[in-house]
Amino acid sequence: MTTHPNPPTGPTQPPATPAAPQPGPTTPGPAPAEASLRRLVIGVLAGLVVLAALFAFYVLLEHPKALPALAGVSALFTIGGFALLANRRP
Repeated sequence: MTTHPNPPTGPTQPPATPAAPQPGPTTPGPAPAEASLRRLVIGVLAGLVVLAALFAFYVLLEHPKALPALAGVSALFTIGGFALLANRRP
């Protein structure tokens, strides 16, 4: 005995396709000139930090009694840097 499946009754619907995602609001990126200027400023600041570290190393080699003053200055710059990072707005 052979069994056959029941034929579909009623109208058949095509499978539903998912809706395309709606693009959210986008913020424009920085202009190329602004981005290159920002990169230049960051590079200059990084160079100044390296020069300051080399100068501090030289001072410590020549004048070891200056250690408390250098430690205080570096602590102030560290605290100031974290304060600037914490107050940054997105």
